[in-house]
Amino acid sequence: MYISEEYLELGREAVRLGKRMNLCKDGVFKAFFTMECKEVEILRNRFISAVIGKKVVVSVVINPELLPDFADGKVIRLDLLCELSNGEKVDIEMQMCSGDDNQLKRTVYYASKLCAGALKNGQKYSKLPNVYQIMICNFRLFEKDTEFNHLFTFRDETCFELSDTIQIHTIELPKINFNPETVDSLSEVEFFGMLLKYNEDKKVISELKSSPRYKEVVAMADSMVNKICEDQYEWAKQYLLDKMEMDYYAGMACARDEGIEIGLERGLEKGLQKGLRKGLKKGLEQGLKQGVERGIKQGQTLVFSSIIKNMRQNNLTYEQIASNLGLSVEEVKNYEEN
Repeated sequence: MYISEEYLELGREAVRLGKRMNLCKDGVFKAFFTMECKEVEILRNRFISAVIGKKVVVSVVINPELLPDFADGKVIRLDLLCELSNGEKVDIEMQMCSGDDNQLKRTVYYASKLCAGALKNGQKYSKLPNVYQIMICNFRLFEKDTEFNHLFTFRDETCFELSDTIQIHTIELPKINFNPETVDSLSEVEFFGMLLKYNEDKKVISELKSSPRYKEVVAMADSMVNKICEDQYEWAKQYLLDKMEMDYYAGMACARDEGIEIGLERGLEKGLQKGLRKGLKKGLEQGLKQGVERGIKQGQTLVFSSIIKNMRQNNLTYEQIASNLGLSVEEVKNYEEN
């Protein structure tokens, strides 16, 4: 990924000030767990083992790239996809906020795609490996429930299990609270959740290091986090990813507002022409749909145009921009003209 001098300077300043990255940001989370060193491999395997309930000795990250993807007007958040030695796959999602979309349906969709691609052509269904979808939420997913960790499989209304081939695990960080007196009695899942949630709090990290049970793991994790935080390039990447995501969602918000306004105007006009009651209802529905679709499309164009303009000002070539955004050179030039 090409990083402009502007973001490298921000990275140098963050290192100089001794800032600490937030492990709950999906980009930082992925950068941490994809580091190529023995310590991170141990931490990754131990975390996965704790969540899925079986010992993991080997886990290979099969999507280490850090660039986000844009598809159909949606930004696909960074995830961590691992393959275990027995062919099972584990997809770990870090979600900072609930957003407008349905998080549970998103998780089911991701897990289904993971399962659908688990068999090669000609393989028997008996060879279908387990897939594990782990969703870490930095928000409350189930408001009325007090448990921070859930496992979902296929079961009927009597809890009779049909299959555990697809396992969906949810971890809600807001439901995990630090208490220095109970650290040694924490479950492994709760401990890792606490490590993620309080990573920026040096006092809590220091308390965790004093735990006889977890002090070695905390020291190892803290050392790896410090390594990332001392890398100006890692800071620059995070600043750039944050800016791209902020521009995207700002553009989409404007597009939605514009689409609703256009839809209301068109719907009202067409509805009044067909009749005060029946025509108004039908016109509003059709107008809203057309207006929102048009607004979203315009918003996406504005977002890409803004990002490309920024990159061009930082002397990136069309080829570099196309590579970073997953577009063709022709598409980049078209967005720039708009």
